[in-house]
Amino acid sequence: MDFVVASKKEAWLVTCKMETLLAYAAISCVIATGSAAQGLRDVGWTDTYFNSYRSAFRAPGAAAAEPGAGPSEPSTSIVWLLPVLGILGTGENAPGATAGPIPTLKNRVPDWPACTTEKPQIKTVPETVEQAAGLIPGSWYVRTINFGCIKLVLEGNRNEPDPAAAPAGQVQESGTTELNFHDENAGTAIDPEGNLLNQVGPTGAPAVKDKGTPVLTVTLGNLPYSLTVDCVTPESRTFCNSESGLRALGKQLVVIAGDPTK
Repeated sequence: MDFVVASKKEAWLVTCKMETLLAYAAISCVIATGSAAQGLRDVGWTDTYFNSYRSAFRAPGAAAAEPGAGPSEPSTSIVWLLPVLGILGTGENAPGATAGPIPTLKNRVPDWPACTTEKPQIKTVPETVEQAAGLIPGSWYVRTINFGCIKLVLEGNRNEPDPAAAPAGQVQESGTTELNFHDENAGTAIDPEGNLLNQVGPTGAPAVKDKGTPVLTVTLGNLPYSLTVDCVTPESRTFCNSESGLRALGKQLVVIAGDPTK
């Protein structure tokens, strides 16, 4: 992951180039925010979605469940000022999440491909205060969750939008999930195994169309979180065209870190 930090009078731009997301297009996850002096947005910690996490956070001994208990979790050198999200059942601590055994993603998410690994490799940026790129440390993050044939990029940002930038869209109601597809090659015909086909199948019927790279925008509390899904092998492409599967994946987001008192 490479970082390019450009300083302006009242704005910072952090560009995270994801080398793993170059299979179908050059995708960049960009966080465009105002300066630290412009303040932070209200997270909306009182939203009912966060009830179980807040209760676990306040419970005696909760410190043991804070980030750092597992090798894939966010760095403890940063106090996270917004909910840090992860995927339920991937091995990360999720204080207040469902107790007891958790079925595999394949049993919870329609069309989740068999080629995925059960325990993904997870990377969270920033890892140190110095990597905050001039913004308030702990006010934003980019997480890459690598399942092998599927890679996820999960972004959260609490900073107020840069007033010099294009106006941000209206924040949706908490619990809302928007699904969009982005790819200049969208519409390519594929077979059920993800192989490219002619526009007409062998029976003369239209082949299944590839919709492009899915991007889910999930609003929790007062903030939107972005989840980009990259199906990097032919056998995983079916999932990236499954709206029911993608929306079910969005429902697997859980809070693994964040201080509700900040």
